[in-house]
Amino acid sequence: MINLPRFSCILTILAGSCHLFGGSPEVRTEVREQGGKKVTYMYIDGIKVHETDPSKQPFPPVVEPKPYDAGKAKAPDNAVVLFDGTQASLNNWSAMNGKPTKWKLVDGALVSNKGNIRTKQEFGSCKVYLEFATPKSGKGTGQGSG
Repeated sequence: MINLPRFSCILTILAGSCHLFGGSPEVRTEVREQGGKKVTYMYIDGIKVHETDPSKQPFPPVVEPKPYDAGKAKAPDNAVVLFDGTQASLNNWSAMNGKPTKWKLVDGALVSNKGNIRTKQEFGSCKVYLEFATPKSGKGTGQGSG
């Protein structure tokens, strides 16, 4: 049986001594003048975490997409395809209240009209693969950009 007063005392000592071993990281800043501007650098445990020199943090290389190949774009054999751009696949969806959705199929795309939609089929834990298109240049900001 656990001796509660002794256990509480040990817990208090352990909790109080945690800062001796884990502690907080050492954070310091350094202000330098570069090109007539003041730049603040931050160091955490002696490691510089703010870098402004592009040669030290180069941009990733530009990757050209491969041409579209419909054969390679097929879903895995065991996949449940909820929407494939056809009217038949629109039948996999309903309004949140279970009634038919008011969303429309336009040129193979699912277009929101009013309200939310959900799948008619129930899913538990699963992997989800999404493919979607975005406009070349959006107008506006956030979700209103295209």
